Amino acid sequence: MARSGHQKVFNYIDNYSKPIIAAINGYALSGGLELALACYIRTSVRNSKMGFLETTLGLIPGCGSTQRLLQIIGKGIALEMGMVSLVCESEDLKKKCIETANILINNSPFA
Repeated sequence: MARSGHQKVFNYIDNYSKPIIAAINGYALSGGLELALACYIRTSVRNSKMGFLETTLGLIPGCGSTQRLLQIIGKGIALEMGMVSLVCESEDLKKKCIETANILINNSPFA
């Protein structure tokens, strides 16, 4: 998929009318991390690894992830790269995402 195709998908997720929860179980690098950042909530297992491989080459990650990261966590934390909402054990990842979704479902969609 061309970069413009990725951008369209990430923007669609970012602007979707309902929250989308990312479940990160392992590596979320470059495009995988950009996908997670487009989601409303990110839940990760404790040993997940996240990062932008582009930065090791002196490149800026594309598809809006740098702007999304600042919007999600602010400049100070972005500099430290803390970007997940919830952390859990690997065996609890699916359960934690479902619990979070149920909390969101039980509230007004306009809240």
